[in-house]
Amino acid sequence: MGRIRGVLAFLALTFSLTWGLWAVTLPGLDPSDPGDASVMAAVVAGSMFIPGLSSVVVRLALGEGFDDAGLALGRAGYYAMAYGLTVLMVALAYGLTLALGLGRWMPLTAVDLPLTPWGPSVPFPLLVVLALTAAPLINMVFAFGEELGWRGYLLPKLLDITGPWTAYAVTGVVWGLWHAPLIYLFGYNYGPPNRVLGIPAMVILCTALTAYIGLLRMRSGSTLVAALAHGTFNAQGFWKVLVWGYDPLLGGLTGLTGAASAALMALVVARVGRR
Repeated sequence: MGRIRGVLAFLALTFSLTWGLWAVTLPGLDPSDPGDASVMAAVVAGSMFIPGLSSVVVRLALGEGFDDAGLALGRAGYYAMAYGLTVLMVALAYGLTLALGLGRWMPLTAVDLPLTPWGPSVPFPLLVVLALTAAPLINMVFAFGEELGWRGYLLPKLLDITGPWTAYAVTGVVWGLWHAPLIYLFGYNYGPPNRVLGIPAMVILCTALTAYIGLLRMRSGSTLVAALAHGTFNAQGFWKVLVWGYDPLLGGLTGLTGAASAALMALVVARVGRR
């Protein structure tokens, strides 16, 4: 009962704080307006720390300790796996999008887009270099805020309560539903036309990602490894410049191709981790 109480307290605190923050700060903002978009980006980035902070509060309040939080560094090989497999996973997702005829390839000679919708224009090769070097490390800081909660608290607690299939599935569903207000209000990741269908699509994606990131976390014993995989995943946005014209529910990183690629990488981690 103690573990269940901790899980319920963590979920209640995480969802109430996050959704409450979004309810207070985001309504009325226009994502197409550069100023509003900057505010939204800051709020969403800040809210990534809420799951981790909530887990710390619950651990301290219930006297659970931090033995299963995955705060150890872990082996270097798992960091290489988290980075390399995630880069491969994203490339595979967009490769499948092209192979299945869901999207089209943008000629490199035609690519010259800004680093952000409101920022200065940068050469596309520099954008790719940043996405593969500095951006994963920067994103890792914010991703750690989520991972300390989802894979540093919720997943190991559920693994103590139920079987692995259920633990990974529940963690993925919860993580996906956590994004629901952003998707419904703004079409986050899926566009305004998909404000409703984007929610189950995100749940599917997050469940597949939890199998991948969760296995990395549990096999390595380190939430930092999970944060690197999550941060690298979030940093690969340049692919949306190269491959376009696809339905985000089906193609790209957010659609079924992304979920399939994440599931495949989870199988790789499961197989390699047994050696």
